[in-house]
Amino acid sequence: MKDEWLALMASLGVDEAAAVALYADLAAHYEADGRYYHNLSHIHQMLQTIHSMPADDYDVTAVQLAVWFHDAIYDPRAADNEVQSAAYARQVLAPHLAPELVAEVERLILLTITHDTAASDANGRVLLDADLATLGSDPATYDQYGAAIRREYAWVPEDIYRRERAKLLTRFLQKEHIFNCAAFRDELEDRARQNLRRELVNLER
Repeated sequence: MKDEWLALMASLGVDEAAAVALYADLAAHYEADGRYYHNLSHIHQMLQTIHSMPADDYDVTAVQLAVWFHDAIYDPRAADNEVQSAAYARQVLAPHLAPELVAEVERLILLTITHDTAASDANGRVLLDADLATLGSDPATYDQYGAAIRREYAWVPEDIYRRERAKLLTRFLQKEHIFNCAAFRDELEDRARQNLRRELVNLER
């Protein structure tokens, strides 16, 4: 992970010492106590997904940076994690990168509030699909994801968690498509819907 980050920063002309310091701070956020899913493993999985999944033309650098920062600030009890993550990204990237790139990274992170974007937004579609790729994983991996999310919300009473989680899953299932990009849809859509329906049945028991 660190090597991939340093390679990205080097491609953008960021001094190695600064890049190392940025990684250390970023990793510290993702390795904080209480993160069972929204951690560096999630970032690694997203990066692997966008590397391996063909998609429409998009700004690979902007999307990769958005992946790195989109969950940097994560408190399950808070309602503004995405806003805070976008602000953090701007704060630490602005001294090193072009304003236009920083602004795009910030915009992309904010899309994860609603997980919706325009059909013409190639960058946004790829980021959002990569973020949801776990939904289309094999059943065992999906169940591990579900258990990790529950651990992050361990403070929520079981009946409330089941109700609110069921609402979220239902919203995804009611969409015409969970995934925006054709490649993601072809590869992951059916399995994602199967996983969501299966979890929903379990939640309603």
